[in-house]
Formats: sequence, structure tokens, C-alpha cells
Amino acid sequence: MNPLPIITSSTKLRVFGVPSHLQQGLKKQFEQIGPIIHFEPGPIESNYVILAFANPAHAMRALRQSGEMRYNGCYLGIKEIGGDEVDLGQF
Repeated sequence: MNPLPIITSSTKLRVFGVPSHLQQGLKKQFEQIGPIIHFEPGPIESNYVILAFANPAHAMRALRQSGEMRYNGCYLGIKEIGGDEVDLGQF
């Protein structure tokens, strides 16, 4: 069995500004930037998702688009989630 990929703070992002009923479609939009190794919608009625790119360069590219990227008429805010390395089993 393959181990779970390691997600570092340099690849893990919180994307906010979109209603919960539109969150699932965000993954496809961010996959245009690069491969996503983790996607987790926020709790019911939240306005954020947590995602992680396989490559830190893709995460930086997404961060630079914070406040400029739109999805279904919503402007998206994007923030890096700091902290130590965690594996997917700890999400």
C-alpha cells in the first residue's frame, strides 16, 4: 500500500468567498493551475475549502491570484495554511 502524500504548509491553502453549495466545483477550477492532492470542503454553511497542490509552485501561483480569481460570480480569497508537515490522515 502506498503511503499518503505529505502536505507541507507551502502547498496547503484555504480558499474562501464561495457559498457552500458551489464548493465542489472549485476543485476543477484549481486543477487548471496544477494537480491537487487534497480537497476538503468546509463545514455546512461555510464559505471555504481547504486544498493542497502536489507542487509548491502551483500553490504560489494560486496565492498570487487571491482577490482576482472569480468562480460563479464570487471573488475568491486564498491564504496559505501554516504549520508543520501533516499527512492526509490527519485532516
